[in-house]
Amino acid sequence: MDSQINRMKWICHHCEYKNPNDLQNCAQCGNRKGPNVKTIDSSDSIFQKFGKLGTIGWIFIILFGLAAIILAPILLINAISKVEGFASFLLLIGGFFGARSSAKSQFGPPANAIFIVFFSLMGVAIDQPGNYLYNLPLQFICKEGTRLERTVQVSHPLPERTDMTQVFTCSTFYGKEKNQIPLAKILGIRFLEYMILGGILLTFHKWNILRNNKRIVTSEERK
Repeated sequence: MDSQINRMKWICHHCEYKNPNDLQNCAQCGNRKGPNVKTIDSSDSIFQKFGKLGTIGWIFIILFGLAAIILAPILLINAISKVEGFASFLLLIGGFFGARSSAKSQFGPPANAIFIVFFSLMGVAIDQPGNYLYNLPLQFICKEGTRLERTVQVSHPLPERTDMTQVFTCSTFYGKEKNQIPLAKILGIRFLEYMILGGILLTFHKWNILRNNKRIVTSEERK
């Protein structure tokens, strides 16, 4: 009975940290345990479930793991370089969790500044294709009567090395005349876009933290 109690952990409703059942305050944020807290059995882990698989099951797991290790980087690089919106989606997910961590940080403004700068640089480095929304500002660079086009130039500067470069051009509707947009303008616009997006994500999480804190204070006052 005692061992079963020791396996139980309660989940903090403020930061979702899993704490030992005997702790009355969250080890991560200090929030009180409360009467109606959610609990979880820490012994019921995914590793124990995998341990029950037989030899054939483990063979499939190992083969699947090797295939994922070999193919995943290739597919990921191609998707990031060629599929519009894929890198934007990945960075949006990463930025969402990064902004939440930064908003909860005790370092305050320095942590927020580091997140925004790092997030913007990652956007410039990774999200070169952009997406329909992010590439709209580039359309304003094009002259009237032209449209924005994106192509991928593949080059092999060294043996066993492949480079994929994004090229944005302003071309006529018949494709007779094409003017390439300078790389500096593209990188500058992308950096500014991700700075704005990072600020929006930070603002959302700070607002969410304030809302949760007010709700906790209100519930404690009612008690």
